[in-house]
Amino acid sequence: TEYVESLSRHDDHLNLQKYHLGVNLPAGKDVAFGAGLAFGSFRAGGGDVSEEGFSPEIRASWFVSKPLALHMLAAPVFTTEVDFWDAEIQAGVHLGPAEVFAGYRGTFLRSGGDSVDLDGPFVGVGIWY
Repeated sequence: TEYVESLSRHDDHLNLQKYHLGVNLPAGKDVAFGAGLAFGSFRAGGGDVSEEGFSPEIRASWFVSKPLALHMLAAPVFTTEVDFWDAEIQAGVHLGPAEVFAGYRGTFLRSGGDSVDLDGPFVGVGIWY
């Protein structure tokens, strides 16, 4: 995710990346809970600030009725200088092994005494196997 803020003399760039690997375990016919591990990176100021770290994550899925599903995810990323939290909720439509989804994501950054909250809508496609 790339965030760009236009300032008076230049643009300030913030790049957040996360790579997830997780498993969902059925908790009933229509509900699944999941856990996983992610690798996250944070880059700001044209690369002046660069941090990487690992992230445990938890998720819940509710398969409302075919082909509709609701998902929630929470994941903190811990680095040496910057901690950031992701929380999201999304709705999806399953088309075979693919899911087309839309949702809302909140990302909360903390470093020392500074904090930034970034949130907004997202869309995407996922593959289930």
